[in-house]
Amino acid sequence: MVAAEDDRTVCRIPVLDSNGSGTENSPIGAGNSVYVASTYGYPYPAAPDGAGPAQPADAPFGGGLTRVDIDPGGSGCAIRWNAGIRSAAVPKLSVADGMLYTVERAGILDPARTASWIATTSWPWTRRRAGVAGRLRLGTGFVFDTLQMAGNATAGGVWWQGTVTGVVRIAPR
Repeated sequence: MVAAEDDRTVCRIPVLDSNGSGTENSPIGAGNSVYVASTYGYPYPAAPDGAGPAQPADAPFGGGLTRVDIDPGGSGCAIRWNAGIRSAAVPKLSVADGMLYTVERAGILDPARTASWIATTSWPWTRRRAGVAGRLRLGTGFVFDTLQMAGNATAGGVWWQGTVTGVVRIAPR
């Protein structure tokens, strides 16, 4: 739901996949666009020991990212695109370069086993469809798990992302 300055509802539209999606992250709003990432079923590790699973067994992590555009006249909205990105971090939008930054979880989803994490940038403003502008492999294993933490972009395209073992610096080559 999006409200106008005069407190009227501009639109209501379902986002993400209706078969097992949801979010615990704040949507990103910029210009006339809103971006929502699905975190439903993210395989958080159980903590402390013996705490049991951090997710229901019937909630696999599918991920997904949806862009909704508000009509310029404020009379409605429409889904602009859906992307199958399994975001393992809170996505951030850089208005300086128009890119959406996140870290993807790839491979095995069981937190007790090996998975890979890949830094991903996509172009949300310049394209009518979702697309990946670049990917850089961070590593494999639990030590690279971002646990849905938010990263930060700095000047020069450097991305700083927290993981369970510290902070990773991701920079263009």
